[in-house]
Amino acid sequence: MEKYPTIDLKIEAAKIAAQHKGYNHTEYALKNPLNLEKELLLLVSNQLLFLEKLPNKMPQWEVFTGLLAPSRVSFEQSSSEFTGNFKRSILNGKKGIDLTGGFGIDSFHLSQNLDSFLYIEQNTELSEVVDYNFKLLGLKNIEIKNTTAEEFLSSSTGKFDFVFLDPARRNDQNKKMVGIEDCQPNLLEIKDQLLSISPVVLVKYSPLLDLSISIHQLKNIHKIFILAEKNEVKEVLFLIKNNEEFNPEIECINLNSKNIVERFNYYYEEEKTAISNLSEPKAFLYEPNAAILKAGAFKQIGTKLNLNKLGVHSHLYTSDTELEDFPGRSFKIIKVMNFDKKKITEALSEGKANITCRNFPLKPEEIRKKIGIKDGGDQYLFFTEEKNKQKVVILCDKLH
Repeated sequence: MEKYPTIDLKIEAAKIAAQHKGYNHTEYALKNPLNLEKELLLLVSNQLLFLEKLPNKMPQWEVFTGLLAPSRVSFEQSSSEFTGNFKRSILNGKKGIDLTGGFGIDSFHLSQNLDSFLYIEQNTELSEVVDYNFKLLGLKNIEIKNTTAEEFLSSSTGKFDFVFLDPARRNDQNKKMVGIEDCQPNLLEIKDQLLSISPVVLVKYSPLLDLSISIHQLKNIHKIFILAEKNEVKEVLFLIKNNEEFNPEIECINLNSKNIVERFNYYYEEEKTAISNLSEPKAFLYEPNAAILKAGAFKQIGTKLNLNKLGVHSHLYTSDTELEDFPGRSFKIIKVMNFDKKKITEALSEGKANITCRNFPLKPEEIRKKIGIKDGGDQYLFFTEEKNKQKVVILCDKLH
């Protein structure tokens, strides 16, 4: 039997960490001011790291003193408050289940306003931590079972209004896995079982997953959600139903730096038949957010918003008049130049700029070294390829 720290020892670590809140977890472990035994010291250090990260990950839980930290990997891989709340917004009913509970952030959100919710987790240590935390959080409608998703499905006859699944994306050697068939549990093997206990299944996957391959593998994807925070893609969600579907709607969602939710919707087959209208740079430049770029809506974003594209593979867009509320970054074009060191440096008012490369042979750090441009400032340089496959440099001011 695998040996791990007891709940009592973790509670003790949490109390010590609460008294030393604000300490850097690494520095605390090195100094060990209370001369703690190694096992307890490591737990306190991990608890301090948890307290450091919690305000950004789950600010709603920050007010609860004494929550126990899971392992560092479990916490890093868990959902955020934003993504947890989003899942809650698209699922409803009276009875739900999370078959891969993890640290429980998704279960916490999904169980809200339900009569009953079932949390399944195969890791005994983690399920004990979550059980303790859920009691501290005052959750009374969640039942916890320490078993695997496959074992539960083979023995249960229960029915649910929805099922949530977040397959493990690391193998026994801790190597990251991306493909549906590589993750555990393997959705391809248990999909029919899931749909037999619930009409709706929501599955979370890595942002690296290939959407096109997944659509044809699963055949039942009703809708795909690409979730990004601060322009970083966090999750890909598949909403699966019983009907066979090869043209799911794809919704791209980004919570931007101003805490405004940007949305863009289209259907998978629309992107295949859409045509991009190419043009020279006009008065304004647009860069789609990371969720749209992950979705591959390179033609649809221009078609639906009536924008021209600079180059087939550049994924930058332009217009004569400003498009407000663009789902991404918007810029006013100041000057379009060739890749010429003298012209570029003369055009910069501060000798520094924010650099972005799209379909360009050099990386930003290589350009900085080659031309001698410092990072930062209020001006932006886009190094890209335009419709005639000519390399250009576009100097811009950011809007808003």
